[in-house]
Amino acid sequence: MPHVVIQQFKGRSEDEKQALADAVAKAMVAAGVKDAAISIAIEEVEPSAWGGVYDRDIAPVMDKLYKKPGYERP
Repeated sequence: MPHVVIQQFKGRSEDEKQALADAVAKAMVAAGVKDAAISIAIEEVEPSAWGGVYDRDIAPVMDKLYKKPGYERP
């Protein structure tokens, strides 16, 4: 542990997704997490479905987010 789930719009290449996962893992290792303990998933979401992600996964935990979005619900 930890397990990180990244939700993002569809359309990025496999190389871009791998680079993102590598960068997140690198930052976590720099923060003291053992690389072998890290798992990262990327879930692709249609732009038209992002409101559901916001309502389900962002808005209910806004007070727990260490990085809050710079936009209101789409």
